[in-house]
Amino acid sequence: MKKKIFISYCRNDADTDQVKQLKDKLQKDGFEVIIDDGVLRHGHEVTEFMEKSIRESKYILVICTSEYKNRADNRGNNPTGVAYEARLLASHMNKKTKIVIPIIQGSEISVLPDFLEGIFALFLKQINTNKESYNELLDSLKEEKEQELEFTKDFKEELNSMEILSNSHNAKETLFLEDIFVYPKLTNIEKDIKNSDSYKFFSSEKISEKLENEKYIMISGDAQSGKTTLSKKITKDLFDEGYIPILINQSENLTNNFKRILEIIINKQYKNLENAENEKDKFVIIIDDFHLLKKKDKILNDVLKFNYIILLTDHTHTLHLK
Repeated sequence: MKKKIFISYCRNDADTDQVKQLKDKLQKDGFEVIIDDGVLRHGHEVTEFMEKSIRESKYILVICTSEYKNRADNRGNNPTGVAYEARLLASHMNKKTKIVIPIIQGSEISVLPDFLEGIFALFLKQINTNKESYNELLDSLKEEKEQELEFTKDFKEELNSMEILSNSHNAKETLFLEDIFVYPKLTNIEKDIKNSDSYKFFSSEKISEKLENEKYIMISGDAQSGKTTLSKKITKDLFDEGYIPILINQSENLTNNFKRILEIIINKQYKNLENAENEKDKFVIIIDDFHLLKKKDKILNDVLKFNYIILLTDHTHTLHLK
């Protein structure tokens, strides 16, 4: 799978020809590059495009110009466009979930926005015209590429598999998760569930934002509500966000030696694990069909040692996590 790079720039001020030239060069070297090439026009679509592009990309190249700096440094309470994008990037940088490389258009380092101060910057013209400068960028990207934590091939196939539905779909022999998945709307129930005012709806696409604030999340639904499919999608999305999700289902025997069983599960799901040794604060324990597990209290006591927990259960099981 090609690694994704998102190029963030201000279309009103940047040299779009140089930006597209950089995009073409990177694509020839095996990267998938995303830019706003002017196709999107409406504010809502642009916001979704920014969020999705940043979420799915490991590397962000920021083309720094005076206008980009001006908008990024003056974000206000309701930022839009470049300002909104800068806020997203700053948040990811604080969490160390993305690799952000500033690239200066022109020769003035003063165009670096505040949130990128102190980060080594490259120069766009030199990258496009000087092989040595371009190779400097390429080498840093490839170095990160080689060291990245990745899903194992088997786990990737497990996450993408929709085998049960494939048999009933005439148009395709093999059906994958991305072919049919639609984010379900979730209801946030607080305090008195009989009071309609306590129901707050949000898209499951925003689960990472919810997780950052809540830390522990329980998702309940009936047997046919698609919880298992949702658990797979959440796992993929959280990984793209820079977390290290560990997906556990009720078939795993977690009651004997939780630490050892968890180690086995992690090794089945990830490769290059040595690079995550110091990132255990990013682990997210996701347990599907939690209600079917035996000795739930013991298991819960073990998983509460982690920063983030998502439990998927049926409507008959209630639990309060504090």
